[in-house]
Amino acid sequence: MKLGNLFVGDKMEIKLGDFGLATKLEFDTEKKRTICGTPNYIAPEILDGRIGHSYEVDVWSLGVIIYTLLIGKVKNSLSFDFSYQFIFNNFSH
Repeated sequence: MKLGNLFVGDKMEIKLGDFGLATKLEFDTEKKRTICGTPNYIAPEILDGRIGHSYEVDVWSLGVIIYTLLIGKVKNSLSFDFSYQFIFNNFSH
């Protein structure tokens, strides 16, 4: 999730959209190992890749969205260069 995936409807209700890279968990304890996401919104568990990730990465992204709405800009928790270099170095073989 990221701020760009939130939409406001006619009745001012918030809707989520653009699930191009979304995945479905078949059971609650399932962990995914997919490495994808927008660097400023990506949870550390996704980049770690050792134990997998689940719903907690959505909570992280929601926290970044709330921070952005309150402060007015995205927190640069990870730089684009660092994120993409980390992914390239660790997962491109």
